[in-house]
Amino acid sequence: EFISATFSNENSSSSASFIITDEPGTKFVISFFMRTLKADGFLLQLSHGVDPYLTIYLTSSMISIKTKTMLKNSSINFADGIKRLIEIRFDEAWVTVTESDVVLLDYLLSPLKIQTFDIVHLGQDPIDSAAGGGPFKGCLQDVRLNNVQLEFYPLKMENYSSPLDVYKSKTLVNVIKECISDDSCMTAPCQNGGNCTVTWNDFECKCPKAYAGRTCEEKVWCEPDPCLAGSHCQNLPGGYECYANATFQGDYHPVVYTGNMLITRDLISISMDFKTRDLDAVLLQANNGADSVWFVIHNSHLRFRLYSGNSVEALTLSSNINISDGRWHSVMITMVEPFRMSSRWIMIIDGDSNTTSPVTAGNLNFLQSNVNIILSSNFTGCLGVIRIGGIYLPYFNQKFFTYNEQFVRVTSPITQIGCFGTEVCSSNPCQNNGTCEDLFDIYQCHCIAGWEGIRCEFNIDDCMSSLCIHGNCSDLVDGYECSCDLGYTGRNCENNINDCVNHECRNNGTCIDGINSYFCSCANQFTGRYCEWFHPPVKCGESFSCKHGGLCIDGMWGANCTCQPGFTGIRCEEEVNECDSNPCQNGGTCQNLLNKFACICGANYAGEKCELDRGKKADPVPLLAITVPVVCGSVLLIVIALIFVVLTARKKRQTEGTYNPSQQEVAGARLEMDSVLKVPPEERLI
Repeated sequence: EFISATFSNENSSSSASFIITDEPGTKFVISFFMRTLKADGFLLQLSHGVDPYLTIYLTSSMISIKTKTMLKNSSINFADGIKRLIEIRFDEAWVTVTESDVVLLDYLLSPLKIQTFDIVHLGQDPIDSAAGGGPFKGCLQDVRLNNVQLEFYPLKMENYSSPLDVYKSKTLVNVIKECISDDSCMTAPCQNGGNCTVTWNDFECKCPKAYAGRTCEEKVWCEPDPCLAGSHCQNLPGGYECYANATFQGDYHPVVYTGNMLITRDLISISMDFKTRDLDAVLLQANNGADSVWFVIHNSHLRFRLYSGNSVEALTLSSNINISDGRWHSVMITMVEPFRMSSRWIMIIDGDSNTTSPVTAGNLNFLQSNVNIILSSNFTGCLGVIRIGGIYLPYFNQKFFTYNEQFVRVTSPITQIGCFGTEVCSSNPCQNNGTCEDLFDIYQCHCIAGWEGIRCEFNIDDCMSSLCIHGNCSDLVDGYECSCDLGYTGRNCENNINDCVNHECRNNGTCIDGINSYFCSCANQFTGRYCEWFHPPVKCGESFSCKHGGLCIDGMWGANCTCQPGFTGIRCEEEVNECDSNPCQNGGTCQNLLNKFACICGANYAGEKCELDRGKKADPVPLLAITVPVVCGSVLLIVIALIFVVLTARKKRQTEGTYNPSQQEVAGARLEMDSVLKVPPEERLI
């Protein structure tokens, strides 16, 4: 990146000049990067000797181009501290100014020609430093005339050679290397203990809580909050006011105000915020001899009556909307032509013009002093900010008054600061996620979609409007669902299902859709439900025969063919295409044969349907899959053998030393008596 140059650092006098050593002629481009916060300043000038013929400077943050005969300005703010690329292209007398390829100026000026030994001046007019908006303050970088650079400071990098030619003959005066900011905090601009931080050629102040503004010059009166609990502080130029709401319970102890003898402004309006359910009440009244003002609620509507000035007839205004609904309302009553001695008055409720008086009356200046202004007589509800002629009527005494002009309360302080009716929403009366709104001693539930009722207790029957045209309606919360009759579909069962989509009409029969059914309109020579029979019926052998070995059978609707495998059609004339089901896998080609198919497989596949991959080895049988069954079988055999041995041994012990004739007879064994009982020798000698 080429080295920037800073002009007018710390408001010093800076300038630069270069001598042109080539001859750009009448077609040339001047380009540069610029960064500045100064709205006016001299940028560049071309001169032939001491005779300038082109000057470029900033005027009110816009680039201005001046030739000997013409002046033209661009249309963008450049004094914003952002680094911008400017290009000014001259083509004979036509000039185009662009900023980052966005065209800002495209205009015809007087023709120019740059010659050898002409001089380029930068930063300050060489003759009159105040010319062209005064010296330029900011940074310039990579200034070029065509592709020749006006180099302020060369890049000092090892083995680096600039790709651009440069004008070497130059003069620099107080031009600082790199883009350097002023020490903007040197003069300690931040007041009231603010901390200064330098930004580029500017500063920022971090102010204490009680101050604000660019230099912390503005006192924030509401920091810390000087107002009493239940009120909020409003900053004003030079001071503050404490605003609050007040609750009145319909007693006969109104609040009385009077002017402080310092009010000099014309009192041309009354404004008030209030919330009530009263049908009739006095909001404000006052009289001074023949002059009087009366502002009341009557039959839930606002009424205003004024006698003032030389008017004989009373000026009256009445609202045409119900204001006794427990909601906050804002009303402004003001003169239409406040600078006239007598004017019509207008009533504005909640921002909308409500009514204008047909007659005229004077202002409210009779309230400036020595007049009791009575507020809230027999009124139940809440009052907010009240002003007469823009002067606030406070509910409690304020330690500091911003303005000298005041209405002073002469009765005892208001005890209920804030708007407090009966706590009607604390019990959460609204069901089913309804929202409770406090309307002063009464509530109103705002139900979510699908519910209704005073407490949102009823599910709205969305089926009441019979939305399901051909079906039964089931009510849902905030919706419904239709169970359609057979043959219908759609959100409201409004669409007849097209049963002809998959019809079975044959022999060019036309399908006609019905309700959950269809019928076939047959051509002249066919009949039957699906137009499958000839009409009139034909018999086998006469004019009808079955092809491809099909068996012809006569029936009540005429001849019918039972086809051999592989054929179909009325006469078995069509061969069944076995390839319609795409049986061949892995890109195999299907060849249709009679009642079968054959797959021609690719080189890597085999099988009846090319389902076998030749290159894929069969999965080896895991050792575990063999070992586990063998081991389990061996263990089972050992267990069986052990059981057999145990049972045999037990049985043998039970029969040992006993005689069992049946066993001897079956086995044909002979009992050797001499082995059982030996006869004494003397007994054998007979």
